[in-house]
Amino acid sequence: MFKLEFKKAVFNKRMLGVIVLSMLLLFFSAYNSLLSSFAFIDTSADDLTGEDIEKIYEIGRNKYHILVESFGYMQSVFIFFIVFPYTASYVYERNKKYHYICGIRVGMNKYLSNKLIANSIAGGLALLIPDILYYIIISLTARNDILESFSFYPVGLYSNLFTASPDLYLWIQFFFHFILGFCFAMFALGFTSFFTKQILVYIIPFAVYLTYDIFISNNPFLKKYAITNMYNFMSSTTYSLFDFILLNVILAGLGLMLFHINKAVVLKNG
Repeated sequence: MFKLEFKKAVFNKRMLGVIVLSMLLLFFSAYNSLLSSFAFIDTSADDLTGEDIEKIYEIGRNKYHILVESFGYMQSVFIFFIVFPYTASYVYERNKKYHYICGIRVGMNKYLSNKLIANSIAGGLALLIPDILYYIIISLTARNDILESFSFYPVGLYSNLFTASPDLYLWIQFFFHFILGFCFAMFALGFTSFFTKQILVYIIPFAVYLTYDIFISNNPFLKKYAITNMYNFMSSTTYSLFDFILLNVILAGLGLMLFHINKAVVLKNG
């Protein structure tokens, strides 16, 4: 049953749409901040020497420069991309009374547990898969040189690792994105499990996230716990590994608690 639930959560058109849109946003962010000025230039200009062109290409076509500058646009929509692939499936199936059939086949407890875990994995993969695919494409098409001095570089958590081992640093960021997506998807499913309209499953988590981030960002002591701050792994200088773990544990814990309450209601009332 879990295998089927996992396939439904990951291999669907909504996930494909999230992957494609995410990769486009990653590219357009890099294009706007770096590629348009350094990679796609008119090399026939009279005032450019061969050395000038090579220097421009060294900066603008470097894989690591491109990746560092690729996540600006995603910070505006990543929450929506986390919940879009599968979070609304629970409300849909409950409205269609499909959860009764699943409850008869495997037991309601197992059905709900499978739904929660599969949705959480889908939320994590919604951030991780585009990161990895984009990384592969950039690795195959850009210069993979580890420069003595990078012109574009991260300043956030573990940024000192970037100079010596930029690929390892990037994979750490991808892992952090997966954890954030996993935990927020769990929170979103728990929070929206009480609603009956699918549209609210997409609107409410984003509204909660936005309200929370605006409120907490105005507090100098708590702003490091802003969810956007956690996604901005490369540029956020205010949070530690402990802060990241704490926020995600709280998100997952709230999701589990709310979903458990909803499960008790479903088991009692149907």
